[in-house]
Amino acid sequence: MISKLAGLAVALAVGALAAMPASAQKKGYNDLTQTELDELFCVYDGIGMSDDFYDIGDVSISGIDIVGDYEDAADMAEPYVKACSSKYQWDDEKLDIAMMVGITGTASDVLMEDLLDRGFKDGDLDIVLDALATLEEEELDALNDASYRTNQTMKEHMLAEVKAAGALVGKDFADDILLLMELNVMGFYASADWVDYVFN
Repeated sequence: MISKLAGLAVALAVGALAAMPASAQKKGYNDLTQTELDELFCVYDGIGMSDDFYDIGDVSISGIDIVGDYEDAADMAEPYVKACSSKYQWDDEKLDIAMMVGITGTASDVLMEDLLDRGFKDGDLDIVLDALATLEEEELDALNDASYRTNQTMKEHMLAEVKAAGALVGKDFADDILLLMELNVMGFYASADWVDYVFN
């Protein structure tokens, strides 16, 4: 495990949410207290400190990438979801959001580690994720619901943004770069839903 890349999930969520268009961003992420952040990332942290980290990450990647869902990963994450739900007394909405953050965050971490093992650099990962701030709202929405996968023009534009910023982009990495962006946007949107729940 890469120790959550020194808390990358929280830092990226803050940065990406701040860069998103208003309709996607909701409001008030930076106003969450540390206690509220700990609650939001409870499932993610629980998985990250467990022996199930890689298994859940791999199953999440396979499910989201191949069959378009995360049901199997959700089943594997259930002990961590239950523990956090019991601790914080979540209703179904909070439970679903925190589970999504946990699953997509774990999958993102595992995929980033795989990319690093295959020749990516930390700087390449930063470029890929920073590129999210350059995308249009339509593209962010398409990453969130995976509809970009059938839009070749949109995929090419996203990869061009990453390549122009200097990241390693080639046929061996293109699909994983897009999947990494997808996973992070899914997590960002879930975090935004959490903020909307807390402050509204």
